[in-house]
Amino acid sequence: MIELLEVGNFVVKEDSQYKIKRISGSEITLVDTFTDNEIIQKISDLKDQIFLGKAKITFANKAKQELHGNKSMDFASYPENLKGKAVEKWKYLSRYKNSGIQGFSENLLKDFLTEVEKETGIKAPSWRTLKRWYDIAEESGIRGLIDKHHLKGNKISRVGITEENMIFQSLEKLKDAEKITFKFAHQIFDDSVIIHNAENPQDQLSTISYQAFVKKARKIAPYELMVGHIGKSKADKLYKQNKRNKPVKYILDRAEIDHTRLDLFVVDDVMRIPLGRPNITSVLDVKSKSVLGFYVGFEVPSFVSVAKAVKHAISDKTDFLKRYPEMRNKWLCKGVFHEIAYDRGREFDSNLLEEALLDLDIVGRGNPAAKAWYKGSIESHFNTINKRFLVNKPGKVFSDITDSKEYNPEKNGVISFSALMEMLVIWVVDEYQVSANSNFTAIPNLTWRQDLPYVDVTPINPDKLDIIFSEKDTRTNNDKGIGYLYLHYDNDRLTKMRRRFGYRIEKIKINREDMSYIYVLDPSERVYFKVPAIDQKYTKGLGLYQHKRILKFHKKFIKGKVDELGLALARKRIEDIMDREVLADKRSKTGTIANVARFKRVDQDMEGPATVVNSGNANNLPPLEEAPKGDNAEFLDSVDDDIEDDLDDELE
Repeated sequence: MIELLEVGNFVVKEDSQYKIKRISGSEITLVDTFTDNEIIQKISDLKDQIFLGKAKITFANKAKQELHGNKSMDFASYPENLKGKAVEKWKYLSRYKNSGIQGFSENLLKDFLTEVEKETGIKAPSWRTLKRWYDIAEESGIRGLIDKHHLKGNKISRVGITEENMIFQSLEKLKDAEKITFKFAHQIFDDSVIIHNAENPQDQLSTISYQAFVKKARKIAPYELMVGHIGKSKADKLYKQNKRNKPVKYILDRAEIDHTRLDLFVVDDVMRIPLGRPNITSVLDVKSKSVLGFYVGFEVPSFVSVAKAVKHAISDKTDFLKRYPEMRNKWLCKGVFHEIAYDRGREFDSNLLEEALLDLDIVGRGNPAAKAWYKGSIESHFNTINKRFLVNKPGKVFSDITDSKEYNPEKNGVISFSALMEMLVIWVVDEYQVSANSNFTAIPNLTWRQDLPYVDVTPINPDKLDIIFSEKDTRTNNDKGIGYLYLHYDNDRLTKMRRRFGYRIEKIKINREDMSYIYVLDPSERVYFKVPAIDQKYTKGLGLYQHKRILKFHKKFIKGKVDELGLALARKRIEDIMDREVLADKRSKTGTIANVARFKRVDQDMEGPATVVNSGNANNLPPLEEAPKGDNAEFLDSVDDDIEDDLDDELE
């Protein structure tokens, strides 16, 4: 990931702007740009504020700010031809990083470049060009490889040969004592630079921040780091292994993601009727076995459930845990992982996911077909959930049919969805994360804390995550604002763009989870800004799936002009039909209710009671006899398949 905390960059928080003056060890010195007052803050605290969106970083370098500001164009928003060329460069760089080759020269890279050209069919660059690409990507990520000169950023390394030698020498000290941290090595490096500058007035060197030191150190002396971290014998063993199959060394090096259907029936919070079995998408850290994050709901495994789980895994969990005041421990896990392994399901095989991972500098690895053991950690985790978490829970689906002769989970299930979420979060944070795994090889929280000094966890702003995982499209900005699937979006900034540029096609980003707003790209500043839907009452809590279902219902039953009022009436009609179906015991089926739960967005992002019946409407519904002719519930179920096909087609 791109380094945010560098001397000269700006921090905006609490309605004030600060300039980063100094970074020393675990502390950062900020200067108020208005009053010149200095404050000293822990770097970890500032990172937490960035994760939570309470602080924002502005780069001093204008080109870098344009590339990597919180609302800058994401990689997916660039033209296809430019993205294609950048991906070709990225393929060479990815193979170089996995080749085990150290350094750049014609002799070192001649055979490598020839081999990659044959393998990919992409014309090989010169070794000097590869080195230039490498420097750009290290500084600016894949966006820096876009073929636009003013966006490429600084190509020249800020660390010279003398400084690199000093870094290497400081890391040698890691061998002198067990598990000396980067902070100690960085202090040695800082002292060396100060002494050198005092003794050589004509040859002044520049120090670098702690974060930049860690990033550089892990490149130029990985063996020395491992010697200091785990001892020489273990480091020797690791570095004798094939470089193409490198072991996982630290937390966040590798994650795994998958879905499973929980062996548990849950019931509606209000009506106490069975909703069915929810799905869980989990993200697991391979080194520590920590649960990085998850998503629970009745969403059929899709890009939406994957995006929600990945965003949850990367994000700080502080605000999320405020919903569960009984928690005893903190959920430590956050930050962008280096690679992620997944099955070759349709939800993973999409351009949306591929481009989002590229933007975050995450290597996505699809596992070979029928080889689940390539993703063994997550499979083991799901087994742990079913055997340790769900054991003895009312509503559990028994694996052995002989165990369930006198037990009907649909009738006997008594766990509400909100109770399930609370128990799951407590189990993950207060039990799983602090207990030894099944092989007694690791305690997730302990391993996480042990590795944390050796891992530079780069914070990421929530707005940036939101933009990266939103879907790109184009629409015309006209007198009604921007229209998308019969919804209209507008605000003052969009109006000013119309006055300046006239009616024209603009790039937009759609969040499938929330249709109450879109992002629009400002072409002059090359940043996205949020534009709300005009009809906030209709779009509140509305996802793309729900909206498309309402549109299909509208076309079948209302058959009138599609406008905000028509959509609102259609949504009300669907909810009334669903409520009647829920309350009609003889007609209620778990499959139908599960679809109702998905429409009502019963999932972990809900606040308040998780119910499939409209609040305040359950006791005042029209009688079933007033329902329109035809089996409306059956129709609502049947359009699910059509909508799934529509959404799947968009992923192609």
